[in-house]
Amino acid sequence: MANKGASIALIGAGIGLAILTAALLLRQKAAPSQCTGAFLAGLNGAIGSIPGDTKWDPKYDLDKDGLISNNDAALFKTTCPNVCDLAKMQAAWGSVIGDPNYDPVYDFNQDGVIDISDASIRVLVCPY
Repeated sequence: MANKGASIALIGAGIGLAILTAALLLRQKAAPSQCTGAFLAGLNGAIGSIPGDTKWDPKYDLDKDGLISNNDAALFKTTCPNVCDLAKMQAAWGSVIGDPNYDPVYDFNQDGVIDISDASIRVLVCPY
């Protein structure tokens, strides 16, 4: 009976650790300032990199596991769903900095105008 009790305690501890890990990951969401197409494009360009690689930038390692991976991209897209919102990008289409409908979220290349260049990048980084 002592072994059964120890096994149950270990299972309980394992479940507790899994819940704590999930909670910590949820707290490490992308900051609102990171919710831009330019950030997503940079993240996608860094996928597969680790510290020491030329493409490595710790700001893209959203889950802080030491590898910029599709997990980081998925976390970003969950946290910042508007970045891939085509209707909102269309509403900002043709606008430049200073226009009332300009939204820097959709200025993927950060050149101050929402145009075909941004749409081309969006197609590469947004799966829908």
